[in-house]
Amino acid sequence: VTIRSDLLSLESYSKKVDENRELYLNEAKTAVTVNAVTSKHTLIIQTELKKEKGGWVVDNVQVKGSN
Repeated sequence: VTIRSDLLSLESYSKKVDENRELYLNEAKTAVTVNAVTSKHTLIIQTELKKEKGGWVVDNVQVKGSN
């Protein structure tokens, strides 16, 4: 069995919620090939960041959609 995965594109969108929180939506388009058969997928991931002690940390990650 031969498996190959490729990232076709990645787009990020951000929204500042307030001074201590930011929200990101990331759309990743991938292609997975198994034994010369390729399928394409789109995955939407929401990431929430919060400011702690002068730096940003990931507070929550959710998969919002995929096909």
